[in-house]
Amino acid sequence: MKPLKSSKKINVFAVVLLLLTGIAIGGYLVLKTEIGTASLSEQLSQILEENRQTVAGCQPNPDDKNKDSDNDGLMDWQETTWQTNPCQADTDGDGYLDGEEVASGYNPVVPAPNDELADYDSIRPRPLPHNLTQALAESLTGRITDQGLETISGALDSTDLITSNRIVNTAIQEVISQSMGEFSLPNIPDEEIIISYDNSIEAVQIYAGKVVETIEGWEANALLIQEPIAESEAQVIYQAIETSDFSQIDKYVAFYQGAAESIKKITVPSDFKDIHKEQIGIFWIMSNIFKAIRQIDQDPLKANLALEQCEATGDLLTRMFSKLADQLGQY
Repeated sequence: MKPLKSSKKINVFAVVLLLLTGIAIGGYLVLKTEIGTASLSEQLSQILEENRQTVAGCQPNPDDKNKDSDNDGLMDWQETTWQTNPCQADTDGDGYLDGEEVASGYNPVVPAPNDELADYDSIRPRPLPHNLTQALAESLTGRITDQGLETISGALDSTDLITSNRIVNTAIQEVISQSMGEFSLPNIPDEEIIISYDNSIEAVQIYAGKVVETIEGWEANALLIQEPIAESEAQVIYQAIETSDFSQIDKYVAFYQGAAESIKKITVPSDFKDIHKEQIGIFWIMSNIFKAIRQIDQDPLKANLALEQCEATGDLLTRMFSKLADQLGQY
C-alpha cells in the first residue's frame, strides 16, 4: 500500500500533538494535600448535626410572611402549613433542610428514605443538602487555589465525603454514580455515524483531511487559536477557579462539544469506524469535564469527579492517537 501524502500526515499529527499536549499535561497532575481526610468528614457531619439543633433565641412569627427564623428555606408561616419546627432547620433529622425537602418533593417531617410527597415529582437522584454543597465548593476551591496548580487533579478524595448520616451518604453515592456516566466513553451504535465501505487510500486521505479541517475549524470558532501555546488546559482550569472567571472554560466546552458533533457527521471508512467512535467519545467526555468545572459552585462533587477524570481521559487520548497513527501507517 502507498503511504499517505506527507502533507496530510503532517497536518494530522500537528493536531494530534497539539491536543495531546494540552490534555496530557492537565491529566497527569496529582494532588498532594495537607488536609486530613477526617477533617472534612467531621466538618460535613458537624454541619448536619447543627441543622438538627434548635436555633438559639428563636422567636418565630407566622404573621410575618418574610421571616424564616431557622433559615431553612421555609418561611415561618409555611412551617405552620407543613407542621415543621420553625426553630429547627431539619425537623425530621434526615440531613436535609425543611425547605430543600419541600422544593425537591420530599416530606420535611418524615425521615428519609420513603419520604416522597404524594402528587409531587420528587427529584432523583436526591440532591445533596445545600449547606453541604456550599461547604464542598469552598473546600474544593480553597484547596486548589491555596496549594496551586498541582491540586487540579483530584482535589477531594471520595473517602473525604463520608458523613455520619446514612441518607446523605447514599445521596453522595447516587450523585457519583450518575455523574460518572458523563465521564465514561459512550457506546455509539453504528446507526449514529456515517459509514462507508470504501477503504481505498483516497477515501482514507479524504477522511483524515476532513477530521483535521473540522478540528482546526472548531479551534478557530472557539477562539482557542488565540491562546498562548505554552498554556495548558490545567492552567486554564486553575486560573478559572482562582479568579472565578470561566470565560476560557466556555471556549473549551464550545470546542470539544462542537468538534465531537461535527466529527460524528463525517463519513468514515469502515476500517476506521471504531477509532472514529472513540475520538467522538473522548471529545464528548472532555466537553462534559469542562461543563462540570464550569459548575463548581453549584455541583462541586461533580466538578471534583471531572477533575479526577482528566488523567484517565489523557490516557485514553494517548492510546487513541497511538492506534490512529499505527492504522494510518498501514495506508
